[in-house]
Amino acid sequence: LTTAAACNESTGPGAPATLELLEGADQTATVGTVPENRIAVRVRDARGLPIRGETVTWTIGGGGGTIMNADTRTDVLGVAEVTWRLGTAVGDNSLLPTVDGLPPISATAPATAGAAANVNLSRDSVVLLLVGDTAHFGASVTDAFGNPLDATTVNWSSSDEGIATVSGQGVVTVTGRGTATITARSSTATSTARVRVPLIGSVIVTPDSAAVASVGDTVAFTAAVTDEA
Repeated sequence: LTTAAACNESTGPGAPATLELLEGADQTATVGTVPENRIAVRVRDARGLPIRGETVTWTIGGGGGTIMNADTRTDVLGVAEVTWRLGTAVGDNSLLPTVDGLPPISATAPATAGAAANVNLSRDSVVLLLVGDTAHFGASVTDAFGNPLDATTVNWSSSDEGIATVSGQGVVTVTGRGTATITARSSTATSTARVRVPLIGSVIVTPDSAAVASVGDTVAFTAAVTDEA
């Protein structure tokens, strides 16, 4: 009878004792995207046996983001998985899986900036008057979520170098009269600005005449330049 009682004792898993991160730790991904590997955790009892059907709660710890397709209960191997889309800001993201009665653990994933999506110019137009005049255009590049891409190269071009040229640093120099479009490009992202050098319509001298009484007398004239209407 003693032997029969021993054989009837439960050999199944006990209460949850450990929660471990099984897969997906320390991944790096672009902002707003899903890391390559899903996040997986495993729940075991004190003897190391996997626990099936244990409730796992998933919480965003930092960085924003979205939890998708989450397993709320462990499978026969004691494993629960989740798909995690990172937040839209550059920096550390964290996900906190928890099981009642056990210390929380954390999965982290640094989010990096995405591809160049916007080129932002310091001005959208400028009017210059004389050949040789210059103006500087500043440019900053961001990804689709507004994260800056400080090390990204910006390429500059002019639609008409007979009117204005532009240097690799965004400095425009007037070479003629008319209107030219300056384009700043980074990868597939572009932005444009207009440079206008007006054509001279007239020069008005004031006064239109003057009389002097003696040798050595002086008269001051002023000249106003207007562009074409």
